[in-house]
Amino acid sequence: MYNFEQIITLAAIKISAQIKFRSLLIMLFALIAVQGYSGHIIGGELFYDCLGGGNFRITLRMYRNCFSSGTTGAPFDNPATVSVFRTNSGQWIEDIQLNLPAEGSFAVNPNTINPCYAAPPEVASLVCIEGVVYQEIVNLPFDPGGLTLSYQRCCRPANIVNIQNPSQVGATYTIDIPGSAWNICNSSPRYNNLPPIILCQNLLTSFDNSATDPDGDQLVYTLCNPYDGGTFNAPMPVPAAPPPYSNAPFITPTYSATAPMLSNPPITINATTGLIDLSPTQLGWHVVAFCVSEYRNGVLLSVNKRDFQLLVIAGPCDPYTIDASILLPSGVLVDASNTICSGLEFEFVPELTNTQVDLQYLPSPNFLWDFGVNNTLTDISTQLQPTFTFPAEGSYTVTLTMYPESNCPSTSQVNLSVYNPIDLAIISDDDQCVSDNSFNFSPSGDFELPATFNWSFSGSASQTASNQQNPSDISWPEPGTYVVTLDVNDPHCTDQAQKTITVHPPLSVSFEADPVYCAPARVFFNNTSQFSPGAEFYWEFGDSATSALEDPRHLYSNPGVYDVALTVFNSIGCVDTQSVVLPQLIQVNPSPTALLVADTTYQSFLTPEIVFTDLSENFTNTWLYPGDGSLLENPSGIYSYSRPGNFNAILIAENEFGCIDSSLLKITIEPYFAVFIPNAFTPNGDGINDTFGPIVQGAKQYRMRIYDRWGHLAFESTDLDERWDGRILNSRDIAPDGVFTMVLDVLDYELNEHRYYEKVVLLK
Repeated sequence: MYNFEQIITLAAIKISAQIKFRSLLIMLFALIAVQGYSGHIIGGELFYDCLGGGNFRITLRMYRNCFSSGTTGAPFDNPATVSVFRTNSGQWIEDIQLNLPAEGSFAVNPNTINPCYAAPPEVASLVCIEGVVYQEIVNLPFDPGGLTLSYQRCCRPANIVNIQNPSQVGATYTIDIPGSAWNICNSSPRYNNLPPIILCQNLLTSFDNSATDPDGDQLVYTLCNPYDGGTFNAPMPVPAAPPPYSNAPFITPTYSATAPMLSNPPITINATTGLIDLSPTQLGWHVVAFCVSEYRNGVLLSVNKRDFQLLVIAGPCDPYTIDASILLPSGVLVDASNTICSGLEFEFVPELTNTQVDLQYLPSPNFLWDFGVNNTLTDISTQLQPTFTFPAEGSYTVTLTMYPESNCPSTSQVNLSVYNPIDLAIISDDDQCVSDNSFNFSPSGDFELPATFNWSFSGSASQTASNQQNPSDISWPEPGTYVVTLDVNDPHCTDQAQKTITVHPPLSVSFEADPVYCAPARVFFNNTSQFSPGAEFYWEFGDSATSALEDPRHLYSNPGVYDVALTVFNSIGCVDTQSVVLPQLIQVNPSPTALLVADTTYQSFLTPEIVFTDLSENFTNTWLYPGDGSLLENPSGIYSYSRPGNFNAILIAENEFGCIDSSLLKITIEPYFAVFIPNAFTPNGDGINDTFGPIVQGAKQYRMRIYDRWGHLAFESTDLDERWDGRILNSRDIAPDGVFTMVLDVLDYELNEHRYYEKVVLLK
């Protein structure tokens, strides 16, 4: 596996093999690369947001070289410790622990940060940059002189070319919170974009180093001195050293805070916009610090110093190129020559032709869109993917410029003809009856004439197709549902519409229901009539009750035979009224009356007998389910439950019509538990006390074991009715006289476990 120094060297050798005339510069770059890399942090910044009440959100952005390994590099700190000091005295107050976020770090593609050029794949693909954003909300004590927040790290890579003894120089990321921040709730500025980590030698580059201030304060940009920081003995000092901090030592007079890189022309920064221009001439890693100062009413509030390491390579570096694409609402990319009939609002998406470029890494704003509307200055956007609504239908030239204010703008154009959709619809007559149907059709929509019209009529229509704008007298010989389709082509757009029409059958009335029931009877009536939508219904059920539902349910409370009538009123389609009467359709037979009573519904398992009495009427047969799985064909009498519990005793009564009724009683047999154990028996065959066994009441489970005096099992049973007759394990001979031990295990109906040990004397 290669380390970072070997990777950069190999990358440089690859480039030299491809571009021989640059071999001298590349060899110089290779020599710089192999000096060694003793650090992993390549840049970061610290800023804060005021949340009110002394609460502040602290944000630390850090970036590392993820190719550093072994003792020369390390992962991101977890936690990263930010120390808090009183600005005036340097007195330490507390340490803030910033935990690594749950989502971890994120990759930064250094090949796409330079706004003008892509680094050679041999180098860019081997430079690995990771970023992480720490955040924590803390409450900080007020100090009129303000507080200073600091995070320190050691050390910088040994191959940095613009500072002295870089491997001995640390870094400090710090921000001051002025005392006024508690009163006015001030937040510090923060940078919008990463600087271009990879720069190309002798290529003029401009990049946006601007920041955003949440409070809208005035921002002034400068190049400034990076701070020194941690040491080898304390790579992340906790707490950090107090302010003020010493500067990292530039190699003077070649380098300084305002000239941190050799450049021709010299590096410059726009104090108002933060735009930086440079054309670096020296290969290798450089430390650069950028400062953005925040002023309100001429008073300095805070300074965000961003410390970063930039790499200058020999190249060659190819410029980015772009092309413009249009993303329709449907998600379909269209060619520049297409006419679009989906409306006047579109989402525009830039598409980079350089496949190595990933838009997520590009700083913003870096696009200028001009949507080609004449006589206006409001048809522009600097968003990455803007949405724009054209003021009117017509043709427009959309121009996209990438990095319009840099020295490497790239421009692309696309011609669009945009129109509102036709929104085609079909207008037709209402649904009609099959007997004399005749339909007229016409188109509705935003189409321009001249246009072509192509009609299609499904089924056995009198006319299956038409090119007329308003076809008429179209009919169908059979009832049914039919689809009418229209395609319209005007000078710009096309559209299609469909409509379903119904040709209704003549009215016919019929219905059905099951004929025989037991009282009370809930009868469902199935309406099998043919009728048009919107028809009305009138039912007469023969017991003075009526209904207007299409498929009603009706309750017959009393036994009897009933005539049922249905009248249907068709108000559209085949307009008509018809009635049908079905005499004696419904027969409702009488039902028996079941009634079960008991002398009590609560009893102990000691005496689990219940006396049931059947008081049913108008029945031919009754039977009882006591609720414990038994069936009693004679419900009246005494019933003894074999176990405790809660039971549903159900009496069923049936009459000669097969109609049934039921009556339910809830019976409770309360658990009862008792054990009696005798202590002797005489198995001599005289019929008196010949067997041994305990008397147990209320046992759900039972197990009796008997052992001789040597601990040998003599008898075992799980049957409450099985007793020991004195034989050893059911052998032929009676055991000799002696004392035996009984072990009895019982589980009662409340699931309580009981164990008994008793001595048993056997005497013959």
